[in-house]
Amino acid sequence: MSKQYESYTKIRELGAGSFGKAFLVECQSDKSLAVIKQIDINSIKSKKEKDNIEKEGKILEQLNHINIIGFREVYNTKKGKI
Repeated sequence: MSKQYESYTKIRELGAGSFGKAFLVECQSDKSLAVIKQIDINSIKSKKEKDNIEKEGKILEQLNHINIIGFREVYNTKKGKI
């Protein structure tokens, strides 16, 4: 069974770093605001580093902790971003 992911509408870019960008977005299901951190995994040469980024996202997705504010999901895009 395939997981159904949230759809987002980008509002504006919040910042950028070496590998990616952060965007303020609106969640289409409930119109709430969220932040997407988008990492271009195509720009990362090390397979180990790519694997670690994906593992970290999957772990964060499963955590339910008072110090993690509403982490929703992690996924790969068709354009090679996570």
